[in-house]
Amino acid sequence: MAKLLAQFLVIVFGMNLLSCIIYRVLSEKFARDVELKDMRKSKNGKIVYFIDGLRFKASDPFKDILNDVPKEAGVCLVEYRITGFSPQKALRSVRGHMSGFRPEDIVIFSASTGHLLANQPFSPRIHEVSMSPFVDTRIKYFLPLISFGAFLLGWIAYLPIIKIPHGQRYSIKLLADHLAVTPSP
Repeated sequence: MAKLLAQFLVIVFGMNLLSCIIYRVLSEKFARDVELKDMRKSKNGKIVYFIDGLRFKASDPFKDILNDVPKEAGVCLVEYRITGFSPQKALRSVRGHMSGFRPEDIVIFSASTGHLLANQPFSPRIHEVSMSPFVDTRIKYFLPLISFGAFLLGWIAYLPIIKIPHGQRYSIKLLADHLAVTPSP
């Protein structure tokens, strides 16, 4: 009976590991991007980007500022997917969206780790306002454990199980990706 249970556990662990590897390959290829949500189309060629970060949903920390954006200007929210985060893929998506605008007509507001994406070399004529550039990085010491745990959990690591303020949920994989790119203060 014990031998049968051990074999069953090895099979379940192996299937979970295989599912994780397959999902990681697919997420590396397709799902580690950002979602660009056009909240309002630009009527005057100007656009404001709101880039959220760890612990935030883009619309929440910017609510007061959102009301002050001129009605003719476009508004785009940049939010992360729970399947993970790759700064390079996110940067390509945001740059692609920005390509329809002149750099001097773009303003970026960022919160928390959104600053890491907003602080990339878009153009010196793009204005960036960072609300809070860093998160408490003491948890970063646990990054190897979190990353290894995410690998062992397989596809479960991609479920939105970590509740953060404002009702949003993160996956363990997205948390690990954010922590991996967060600089220490």
